Amino acid sequence: IRFPWAKGMTDIQYAIQTSSNMVDWSDTPTVLIDSLDQGTHELLTVETDIESSPNNRLLARIRIVTAE
Repeated sequence: IRFPWAKGMTDIQYAIQTSSNMVDWSDTPTVLIDSLDQGTHELLTVETDIESSPNNRLLARIRIVTAE
C-alpha cells in the first residue's frame, strides 16, 4: 500500500486494517518498504502478508489515530 504522509506528524499514527465484511476490522502488521521525499510530505510504501482465499473477498483500509 502506498500513501502520502505529512512530514513531522508525530501526534498521529496509521494502521493498516483488513476485513472480509466491512464491519469487523483487524490491524494487520506491516513493514515500511520505502519512503520517498516529496517536499512537504513523504510517499510511504508499506507491505503486509495477507492470506487470501479465492472464495472470500478481503478489503483493506488505512486507519488514522491520535498517538497517546
